[in-house]
Amino acid sequence: MEVTVEKKYNPWKDSMIMGIVLLVVGLLLAVGGEDSLEIILMIIGILIAVSGLLSIYEGVRNKAGVMNIIGAVKLVIGLVLAIMPNLFSDLLMILLALGLIIMGIVAVLNINSGFTASTSNRIISLLIGLLLIAMGLLALMDLDGTADIVMIVIGVVVAFAGAMTIYNAYRVKNAY
Repeated sequence: MEVTVEKKYNPWKDSMIMGIVLLVVGLLLAVGGEDSLEIILMIIGILIAVSGLLSIYEGVRNKAGVMNIIGAVKLVIGLVLAIMPNLFSDLLMILLALGLIIMGIVAVLNINSGFTASTSNRIISLLIGLLLIAMGLLALMDLDGTADIVMIVIGVVVAFAGAMTIYNAYRVKNAY
């Protein structure tokens, strides 16, 4: 007669590993700056290219011409993204800068809306709007610096999420 003892599942190890991974990735993103963004774009490009090749394979195998076209488009986009990530990095930063400018203009134009009834709220909305416009214009003038700042902020947020996950895993471990 065999006796088995059932162990309680304790999820703290999974959370601890995830927290450590997030912390390391966040620090690498923050330290790498724009280079981190370009590496991420290269990896995404490679994955898109592989997906394109698989779509072409499926299209040839199933005699589906549409799959071949979709696969070819994905392959070209993936290769361009993998070979020229700095182009896409600049495009992303231009979109970010334009987004900041548009948000600033909207904030300035909405000064007299019902949400900013008091004078102090109008002044704050005006200042925020002008600040967003200025940040967008500065971002357009220095795309590489903008990419560095964006990746540092993202890296710090990811690292903080990792640290909090580690802390929560430690608390779960002590609860069991």
